[in-house]
Amino acid sequence: MLTFHGKSIYNGIAIGKLKLWKKDTVKTDYYQISDVEKELNRLKAAIENSKIQLEKLKNKAAEEIGIENSAIFEIHILMIEDADYINLIESQIKNNKANAEYAVSFAGE
Repeated sequence: MLTFHGKSIYNGIAIGKLKLWKKDTVKTDYYQISDVEKELNRLKAAIENSKIQLEKLKNKAAEEIGIENSAIFEIHILMIEDADYINLIESQIKNNKANAEYAVSFAGE
């Protein structure tokens, strides 16, 4: 018999098949960049593109599952607009000459 411990999302006892969820770990490679301004422009373009994609997803979700349930996409938009988050990413690029992908991964951790 196996015993598992974790966080319950429901009160009470349940009997049935167990589903395990394991978060995949993704390693983002670091490489040193030579042109800080170019990397900051890449970051800015990626953020703008992400906002456009999230806005489209939010609108589609609002149509299909309702405005209340589509709010998660608005939260994601607010997260990528967060000044502290952006400043941390930019400081990794400026101070450590980190590639944007690594800087975003670092800030997310």
